[in-house]
Amino acid sequence: MEMLSLSYLRDYFALTHTRGAPWFIGFIVGYLLSIGLDGKGKVLSKRTIAICWSAWFFAIIVQIVSMFYISTVLGVCFENTFRKLAWVYVLAWTAYSCHFGYGGHLNTFLSLPIFQIFSRLAYSSYLMHGFLILTLKGSMRSAIHFTHFELIVQTCGFWLLAQFVALLFNLTIESPITILLTRSVKKKKE
Repeated sequence: MEMLSLSYLRDYFALTHTRGAPWFIGFIVGYLLSIGLDGKGKVLSKRTIAICWSAWFFAIIVQIVSMFYISTVLGVCFENTFRKLAWVYVLAWTAYSCHFGYGGHLNTFLSLPIFQIFSRLAYSSYLMHGFLILTLKGSMRSAIHFTHFELIVQTCGFWLLAQFVALLFNLTIESPITILLTRSVKKKKE
C-alpha cells in the first residue's frame, strides 16, 4: 500500500477517529498535569518509574523500527494501531516525568533556555505552515516536473518561509498579546 496514495490518505490518514485515542491520552495527561496529581504528596515508586522509562524506551524503538515496515498492509495496520499511541506515550511520559521531577538529565536538557525560543517558533510555524503551503501551491499556474531535488528545494523553501512568517507572527501578534494578558492578570491580582 502506497503511503502517499489517495486511498491511504482518504481511508486511513485523514479520518478523525484514527486520531481519537492519541487526542484522548493527551487530554488526560494535560488534565493530570493541570491538577497536579503528583503534587499532593503522592510519589511514584522506583519500580513504577523504571517500568515507565522502559516503556518509553520501547516506544521509541517501536517508532524507529516501524518506519521500515510501513509500506505493507500489516505495517499500515500496525501504524494506525500502535505507532501513534507509542508516540503519544513518549510525549506524555516525557511531559509528566519532567513536570513532576522524574525526568533527570532529559529534563535538564529540555529546560535549556534555547528551547524556549524554538518552542515559540515551532508553535507559530505549525499554525502558519499549512496556510503558506496552500497559498503557494494554490497560486501556481503550471505543473512542476517532479524530481527528488525539486522536492527537497520546495521543502526547504517552505520550511524557511514558514520560520520567517512564524517569527513575524510571534513578534507582531503572539508576544504583544502575551504581554497584555500577563499585565491584565497582574492587575487583577493586585
